[in-house]
This record gives sequence, C-alpha cells and structure tokens, in this order.
Amino acid sequence: MKTKNLIMPLVAFCMLGLSSCSENDSPAFSSNVLKNTELRNILTSKGFSFDKEGKLELNDLATSTVSLDLSSTKLTDLSGLDILPNLKEVKLSNNGYGPTFDFSALPSQITSVDLTGNNIYDFEGLVDVKIENEEPKTTILRDFKKLYLYYSRNSRCNIQLLCKDLVSKYVCRWQSHRYG
Repeated sequence: MKTKNLIMPLVAFCMLGLSSCSENDSPAFSSNVLKNTELRNILTSKGFSFDKEGKLELNDLATSTVSLDLSSTKLTDLSGLDILPNLKEVKLSNNGYGPTFDFSALPSQITSVDLTGNNIYDFEGLVDVKIENEEPKTTILRDFKKLYLYYSRNSRCNIQLLCKDLVSKYVCRWQSHRYG
C-alpha cells in the first residue's frame, strides 16, 4: 500500500516534467525569408541569426533593434530591411550612393535615415513637385522624422530647395567641404 502511495506522486511528477519539455522552447523565427544575401551577410556579421531558409531568429537583438548602422558597407540592395520588426532608423552614410537615391526602396517603417557621405543630388520617391500657376506645389511622398543628407557642389541647390519646403518636417545636416 505504501509503495502504491509513492508511485502515484512519482508518476505525476514525471508526467509534469515531460510535459514541460515541449517544442515551444525552440527559438522563434520571422515568417518572411530574407532573400537579399548581401544584407543577410551584413546582418550576420553584426550578430543576427538566420535559419537555413533565411528566416531571422526573433531573439532579443532582432526584436530590440530600432537603429541599424549600415555605414560604409557598400550595401547596394535595400530590400529586406523590414525583416527587423522594430527598425525605425537606418544609417547609410559613406556607401557610394548617387547621383540618385530612391527613397521608395526603404521600408515604410523607416522614419529616420542618414545618407551623409554619399554624392546624392537627386531624391526620388521623397517629394513630388508640380508647377501650378507658375508656383511649385510640393507633395511629401515619404514622412521622415529625421533625414540627414550630404551635399556637394552639384547637389547644394537641390537640397536647399528640398529643405526650404520641408524644414518643419525634416532635419537637414549639411557637411560642407572646400571646393577646389
């Protein structure tokens, strides 16, 4: 009888132990596959983890990343940045972009971008300017909280016009350099 009384709690204890070891302890991964291998390689070098299919492991690093510095990486393809669920700011300085940068290539979740150190003087997908009654009418296509741009001799006028219309919406930081 005493053996029976000891066996029942022991069996119950073992059952509880086995049920707590479930597959839910495995890491969670993004539902989307990052097909951009260039970006995946850069993210891997920064400590992010991917499964064999290219799905991002949603660990603390991936879920807490709100700012990502991709400066001087020479990243050419910006697709897939939306794999980071909380990413808001991306630093793309010194990547050799220009003469045109297409802001529509950035995911809509990005609200701050640093493009200093690039030779950009044409800004596609940022604003639409139409002339109505001999006056320019500007429509904002992308709403950024912060936008850092670099200007050169060729881009100075374009950035000044852009910032004149958007000064209340954007922060424009110009890095001046001497003209030879």
